[in-house]
This record gives sequence, structure tokens and C-alpha cells, in this order.
Amino acid sequence: MTQPQLGLRTGLSTTSIGALERAEIRLTDERARRIAEALQLTVAQVNDAYRAARERADDVP
Repeated sequence: MTQPQLGLRTGLSTTSIGALERAEIRLTDERARRIAEALQLTVAQVNDAYRAARERADDVP
């Protein structure tokens, strides 16, 4: 799924989705719920993926 497609399903902007992927903005409970619903995942799975993205971002010099 592309960022624009996810944006349409969640009501989030593509800018916000990209920032979440890069762990530049915080994943709120509401954002996690919307993404989970759109991707047919649990909120826990979305939160785990976000934490992993943050860890990768912290490792980049």
C-alpha cells in the first residue's frame, strides 16, 4: 500500500505517514488505531513497528 492510499484510509496526510515511518513524530493512540484498522493489524503490532522504526532511526548517524 502506498502512503497516499494509507492516507485515504486513515485520514492522515502523506507527510504525517512519512514522518511516522521515519520516527520524526510521535505515534499517538488515535494514529495507531487508524493505521491498525486500515492495515487490518492490531494496535500492538502498529506500536511494535513504530518502536522498531525509532530504534533504527536512533542507530543512523
